[in-house]
Amino acid sequence: MCRYEMRVISEDKELETPDDGYLNITDVNSTSLESLHEEGLQDITDFDDPSLRLLEEEPEAWSSTVDNKVLKRLKAKEIKRQETIYELIITEKHHCLTLRIMHRVFAEGMIKDVMMTKDMVQRIFPCLDDLLEMHSSFLRKLRERQQQESVVENIGDIILEQFTNESGKQMELCYSEFCSHHKNALMYYKDILKNDRKFQAFVKKFSSKPLCKARGIPECILLVTQRVTKYPLLIDSLIKATKDRVDESNDLQQSLVNVKEILRKINAKVDERERENRLIQIYNKIDAKSAAMFNGNKFKKSDLLSKNRKLRFESVISWKSARGKTLDVITIILSDIIIFLQENNQKYYFASQDNKSGIIPLQRLLVRPKAGDYSKGIYLISPKSFPEPEMYELICPTSKEQEIWVKAVRSAIEICPEEEDDFDISPAADCERPVVEEDTIMKLSELLNSMCDDSSKLTQISDEKMKISIQS
Repeated sequence: MCRYEMRVISEDKELETPDDGYLNITDVNSTSLESLHEEGLQDITDFDDPSLRLLEEEPEAWSSTVDNKVLKRLKAKEIKRQETIYELIITEKHHCLTLRIMHRVFAEGMIKDVMMTKDMVQRIFPCLDDLLEMHSSFLRKLRERQQQESVVENIGDIILEQFTNESGKQMELCYSEFCSHHKNALMYYKDILKNDRKFQAFVKKFSSKPLCKARGIPECILLVTQRVTKYPLLIDSLIKATKDRVDESNDLQQSLVNVKEILRKINAKVDERERENRLIQIYNKIDAKSAAMFNGNKFKKSDLLSKNRKLRFESVISWKSARGKTLDVITIILSDIIIFLQENNQKYYFASQDNKSGIIPLQRLLVRPKAGDYSKGIYLISPKSFPEPEMYELICPTSKEQEIWVKAVRSAIEICPEEEDDFDISPAADCERPVVEEDTIMKLSELLNSMCDDSSKLTQISDEKMKISIQS
């Protein structure tokens, strides 16, 4: 599997250490450029597959490829359908050409001429071999159907096969891996380009080649990430022009459903990877000496990444004290806990006030928005806080963000791991911990509901007073 891990700075090291040094980048090739000869560079026109016709000059429109007699006997709707089929084939050809350039020119050249390792190349082009094989196979089937007849009768069966079962799963996995590494791949490429003179010469040499002028490494990466988003548009256009062909239309309709589901899963993977990277950024920014109490134990920076914790949500919110003082905190919701952090001198510290820990367990957490049409407040009651239940009052910047925040917390609570998998309390602390029975939780919930009702009544009275004053 293609992997790229963001760098995690150890708790024992200073966070001022620059995070711009990828391992062995400058050590790989800062040597002489003499080995990068013209004959060492591949002829980029010598890798076409006759069945794919990647380098063949072809008209932009299907109507330019057939005789006028053929066009005259076709209805406008059928011509539109043939144009869309042709567009699918030609754009798939361009995509395969991009992948072939990435593979034969850049990836192989970086290994042979720049002496990079396969792992380094894979960081820039994740799953490239699989992507090239998958799309070449798809294009080959499209070309075979195209060669059978000038007016393509059916194409839906080929499209459906591409986005169904094993082929669909492979597309999902390959693009999930490639797209989720998009940003990291570009960062890694820029770092190598900045530090490695031999790689600089390699990139400069190929930028002058006709096929590579519009297809440099960053451009190729972007083109690949965009390709999968084009299929729904092409398939939808085919569906509109194929309504009178029942079997064909059914295949295309199912293809559209499948490709949209593939896209949904790819986007979910991209979001997940971005949250993973963000959690590591937060970890690296937390001061190594900062700590908080959680379940009677000291919660340190390293605990942030323990128990396979995942970032669910992040926002800035105000934490209101018993005396009415507000503290602006960066709030991160993880798999099992909510953490309040403060920023000072570009570092994060675990926040606390009113002798309350800034770490709240999600288990059995009660969440209530403060009543009122324009209210921005939120109440949290944590029965699982140690040594006794705690209540937190939070204030969001806007009413809209209050809704988003409440939804995010409730969503995290629903998928929170079971309690036994999530707490690591010492035997002594476990004996001291009061047992919170169901009736206690119910009383806390009733108290919170009562507070919300009172707040709602006060808001109603205030609104009525405002109306009276305006009328008078």
